[in-house]
Amino acid sequence: MSFDLRKNSFFVLGMSPRDNGEVLADRIETLLSDERLSEGAASKLQSELSGSKSRLLSEVSWLMEASPSHAAQLSKQYFEPRDLSSEQLQGVLEEVGRLSSANLAAHFCALKVATPDILQALISSWRDLTVDYVSKSINENRLVASYPEVSEGLVKEALESLKQLHAEAALDCLKSYEHTGSSLSRIVEKHLEGQRHSNPLFESVVEKYELFIIPKLKVYEEEISASFADIKTAEPTKLKEFVDKVVELLKQWDEYSQPLQLVHQSKGLDEPRAKRLLQEVRDISIWLANEKSEYDLSLTFTKALAVIFPELPSSIDRLKTDIETLTSLVEDAKAHEELSPITKMLEEIIADAKRLNKSILKGEFSANRGGVAGTFFKSVQVIISQFRGKAHEEQVWDLLRKIALFLNNKHDWSKSALLFSKGLMDLSPPDAVAAQIADDMRTFERNILGQKFAAAAKARRIGKARDIAKQLLDSAPDDEERKEWKDIHATLAERRQSQVGGWIGWGVFICFLGLIGSCSENKKGSPSSTQQPYQANNFQLSTDTSKPAVGKKVLSLLELRWCTFEGVRIDFIQDQLPKDEHDQDPIRRFNLEVITPKMIDQLDSRIQDYNSRCTNVQYYERDMPRVKFDAQAVHEALVKDAKQALQSMNRKFKFRE
Repeated sequence: MSFDLRKNSFFVLGMSPRDNGEVLADRIETLLSDERLSEGAASKLQSELSGSKSRLLSEVSWLMEASPSHAAQLSKQYFEPRDLSSEQLQGVLEEVGRLSSANLAAHFCALKVATPDILQALISSWRDLTVDYVSKSINENRLVASYPEVSEGLVKEALESLKQLHAEAALDCLKSYEHTGSSLSRIVEKHLEGQRHSNPLFESVVEKYELFIIPKLKVYEEEISASFADIKTAEPTKLKEFVDKVVELLKQWDEYSQPLQLVHQSKGLDEPRAKRLLQEVRDISIWLANEKSEYDLSLTFTKALAVIFPELPSSIDRLKTDIETLTSLVEDAKAHEELSPITKMLEEIIADAKRLNKSILKGEFSANRGGVAGTFFKSVQVIISQFRGKAHEEQVWDLLRKIALFLNNKHDWSKSALLFSKGLMDLSPPDAVAAQIADDMRTFERNILGQKFAAAAKARRIGKARDIAKQLLDSAPDDEERKEWKDIHATLAERRQSQVGGWIGWGVFICFLGLIGSCSENKKGSPSSTQQPYQANNFQLSTDTSKPAVGKKVLSLLELRWCTFEGVRIDFIQDQLPKDEHDQDPIRRFNLEVITPKMIDQLDSRIQDYNSRCTNVQYYERDMPRVKFDAQAVHEALVKDAKQALQSMNRKFKFRE
């Protein structure tokens, strides 16, 4: 037993620290004659209590503040406390001095009759158990007993020995509790709440607890590691069972580890063992999401980790980010599942796009009409009714908008796209969606005007082309395009008035604008584009490139196209990584975790190569509009290239769209 007041020399001899040497000799003689003490024990006790330094441990381990009669009463009533309630045991601690209270509490702990409140009292008593206080109590008793005063240095050494005895008693008490870790966690929390000064006993108890608990933690960690292997080889139907097992093991592990985590957290630190384990189990969550697409299960597991490991300052933000990302993925997966019938229907409609286009041009995409478009309109009405006011309503509208964009961008059927969009507006979309559809319609209307302008230009109908140019000028979406159409309109107006140069001059002018044979070719954006504004200069799509030499000053069309395409790829890659240390975007912060110094060097090398070929260069002004057109048309393919470049480095990369 680590600490027992019944083994204290004063108790064994039935003496008080105030008794002098003569009383000590008489008491030993009496016990020897009554054969209640052996010669060896008597000699040891005589030597221990006679020396100024040797008696010090017995003094600090005794009820020094109590009078002899009170100490005798306490020993009789509380040294064998098995029939006493915890309230009685705790009550006596409040009636005696600090040192006596600490020694009584340690005695109760060593006997394993102490409640967590008594253990808390033992630890708390050491906050005020100063060397000065104990020295004063001991020397007051020594003065009465005619023993020399003891120095504070010796008292400090004796208290260090007493602290170890009390810490062992506290650990014995903790071991007797059914939930050792939870009991100590509550004590730690209370200690940290009222912490003003350091508490030497608290620190010793935590140290001894850690040594005691490490073997238990290792057993759990081995079981958890073994479960990882089970998860990675499990059938899909068994995944949840194995994940639940890991969560349960983590909870049991955490019950023992939490006191240590709380102590480190109070210092703004991560408990090393907990941090290491969290890093390992977080990999399972990522594996479930990335390799198995088990977003729901991964989210459930990650939420459990956030509950189990809230005491790790550096990790809680990362878990919150994981939860946000996984929540989004779960919602996307649910949306994909719920919308899959709609997506399938739309794919079937798109597959027969020519019939749909003809039907729409007949005005059949409306209520009470027949044909392909009329039947489709009725299906759309049912779909919108089903999802009105529900979670995925906007996704449904987005899918429907893409039909119009597909008609416009893929086939240049701007009129069909416009009529289709008008039909959608008749179905009362939400305000935000209605605004987007209205923007689409303005784009389609300008595309139609652009096609008419191209036809008029090709037919050399100057007056009609001039009037259409005026409409395009009035509806231009930005200053740059407004200026372009203003110049075109002014030139056409002048040509119309004077007819100078005849048709030969007009043909030269049209060629200069790049309109002959290509004006009717709208931009071919991806089906997912939201707007494709008509531009005055349209060109046949080309993707041929030529990588410019390092240091070349003037770029050809092919070289300019290479620089522009590569710039799009690099911009996308850079947008997937944090802009600075304050960037809170969840996708960028996640990518920062998976990128390595080697990958960073590869990306830097790519950017440096681009800069060496494409900065501080000149190009022909006529080439840039064509290259911009090409870059916009193949933007989706360029982004795909950039994604593949990142995933070739690490498949875990996620992407901002």
